[in-house]
Amino acid sequence: MMPNPLLDIRIGTMVRANLDDPAAYVKQILPLGFESIQPFFWQTLGGKDLKRLAGEIRDAIGDADATVSSLGVFGNPLESGEVDQGVLQAWETVIDNAHLFGTSMVCGFTGRIRGKKLTDSLPRFREVWGLLARRAADKGVRISFENCAMDGN
Repeated sequence: MMPNPLLDIRIGTMVRANLDDPAAYVKQILPLGFESIQPFFWQTLGGKDLKRLAGEIRDAIGDADATVSSLGVFGNPLESGEVDQGVLQAWETVIDNAHLFGTSMVCGFTGRIRGKKLTDSLPRFREVWGLLARRAADKGVRISFENCAMDGN
């Protein structure tokens, strides 16, 4: 089958992977014309079994001409609070399991040290993202950042 050049840029949407049944939502929205989805997590994985979730989403897509373009993790992995540590663990786990979803892209926020100048975040950024970038490279995964002010400055 020849690749369809019209699908080089696909119409996509984000799907909350923390939903009780994200695969059912995928099945519900595919008839609306979506060609790609990004399952994403807000802060932590919330106990989701990624192997199971990947299988359910693949089954929901079935033979539709749709793909999982990327996975998302949105939160702050740079600080040391309990939720922030959960965000960092989510990044590690999603990087390790992206292949189960048929994708090699993981997207999300870089994070920052709250209440400090942006430049004060750079040493921690290098520490955290240096390790995550090496982990991703070892798994053949690319990282993409999204910018969001999140009521910050």
